[in-house]
Amino acid sequence: MRCFYQASILQYITNSFPIQLSLSCVALLNQTLSFVMTVQLALCILTWCFTLLYILIVGLDVTGMNGLLIMINMTLEMFGYCFFCTELATTGTLIARQSYEFRWEEHDPKIQKMISTIVARSQLPLRITACGFITVNVELFAKVVKTTYSVFIVLKDFI
Repeated sequence: MRCFYQASILQYITNSFPIQLSLSCVALLNQTLSFVMTVQLALCILTWCFTLLYILIVGLDVTGMNGLLIMINMTLEMFGYCFFCTELATTGTLIARQSYEFRWEEHDPKIQKMISTIVARSQLPLRITACGFITVNVELFAKVVKTTYSVFIVLKDFI
């Protein structure tokens, strides 16, 4: 098993695009998508609640079907964001773990320097955030669905 990790991390270092470029991409994505993700989360909760409330009150007519299609589209989009952000975090963790297990002392100084850079950088997890502090992942998606249901129940009881 250790041999597989050795080969895969060495292949990642030598054959892949520069690590710094990938880290810059994550930083740029984080900077670009932070506000968008916040708005997406808020609009998902509102759209889900009001669509379900409309269907509950009026019934499933043409407008309700349109709302339902929009709700399904937003759900798939939000789940896609959350799923791929989870994959990014998992891959970052896997690379960090493999870097720690890598036998760097058996390789030339160039590889040793690259491994030390990866290990130093892996102290901070790779993640995309909303508002700069809410980590976007599948767990967040589940929390948004639960929150939406809670708000829907309150609105239903209110009306």
